[in-house]
Amino acid sequence: MSKELKKKLKGLKTRDGRVNPDKEWVIKSKIDLMNSISNSSLGVNEKVGLKKMNSFIDLFVPKEFLLYARPLAISALAFVIVVGGWVAGVSASQDSLPGDVLWGVKLAGEKTRLVIASVGGSKEKEAGLHLEFASNRAEEIKEVVAKEESSKKVDSINTAVDSLKKSMESASKSLEDAATEGMDGVLAIAANTDKKVDEILGDLKESQKVAKDGGVEDANGINKVENQMKEVSNVVEDMSVKTIGVLVSKTEDKNIEEGVKTEVKEMIKTQVGKHLDKVAEDFNETKQVVQDATNLVASSTFYGVDNNGVQNIVSSSTLSVNTLEIVKDTEQKVVQAGVQIEKTLSEAKDLLNQENVVSAFEKMKEVVGTQKEISAVVVEAVKISGTGVSGTNTTSAIINPITTSATASTTTSTSGSVGTTTIQKL
Repeated sequence: MSKELKKKLKGLKTRDGRVNPDKEWVIKSKIDLMNSISNSSLGVNEKVGLKKMNSFIDLFVPKEFLLYARPLAISALAFVIVVGGWVAGVSASQDSLPGDVLWGVKLAGEKTRLVIASVGGSKEKEAGLHLEFASNRAEEIKEVVAKEESSKKVDSINTAVDSLKKSMESASKSLEDAATEGMDGVLAIAANTDKKVDEILGDLKESQKVAKDGGVEDANGINKVENQMKEVSNVVEDMSVKTIGVLVSKTEDKNIEEGVKTEVKEMIKTQVGKHLDKVAEDFNETKQVVQDATNLVASSTFYGVDNNGVQNIVSSSTLSVNTLEIVKDTEQKVVQAGVQIEKTLSEAKDLLNQENVVSAFEKMKEVVGTQKEISAVVVEAVKISGTGVSGTNTTSAIINPITTSATASTTTSTSGSVGTTTIQKL
């Protein structure tokens, strides 16, 4: 290139910036260029990285495993989603009651906990769960009775009662199994049973009281609830007696250390003493029931209407004589039973003071059986006589003067106190 041409080119460089590029354009072009280079570089690195990773996996992981890995991963994800939804459903069902849509989910959740406990092989844990679920049913019964809605209330209570019975029976089976494995589990189950039995019986007794005080409006429904509460209470008490029996059998086991036997005997003394106190309390209630029935019948006034339509007081009737005889006969049986119960209670307490827990337990079973028998007699007598239960109901029946048979006209008052039965003759 000639010197003259070079000189002309240099001259163009400085001529009004017309050949020089715009500074903003230069900056923008530089940024675009760098971005383009950067993106191209990342793309190459990603491809290279993935290729290297695939080569590494192919080297150490069999291809057969990769064929199943993806389905397994999908299944695991589905399991997590299902379990998560299940846990949420069980959690939402915790406040449900028998008859509610979610109550079945609540029971299913409890069964799942039992399955997990059984896998671990802990009879103590299984028994504890059964007792916990029985306690749950007792609380649910109390809530159902107290609910304002009366529709299907008795059916819901019956469902919960059946479930409670099954839980107690299962707890009893777990106790039997634990008794063959050693003392640790038996002592723990016995202590927990004593606690839960008190809770359950307390809830059942309160449910019975609420039902009579207006929780169940229908008289027939009240009787059903009362019968259910008594029946399931007997099941619960039987579990408690059985637990004490297992403890008593352990006191005669020669393979158990004396220190452990001493602990077992103290637990037996405590639980037998509680049963004896409860028998005394229950018998006092039984005496009150029959006394109320006697007073009610004795204070009854019988009215009659002669052929001219004039109302007169009738001194006696076939119904009044039969009713009074039934109640009086029952009252006499209660007195006789009371003598026997008082005697047996005294003997059992003396045996406890002498540390003879085996004989004390036998006396306890005897007096519990006597109380149950006389209670059943009283309930049946009250039912036959038509005086109501526990003196809370007063009845007015219409009697035919010729056949002396009751017609279907009956009214009931639940004033909460013993009233006077008025029987009218037409």
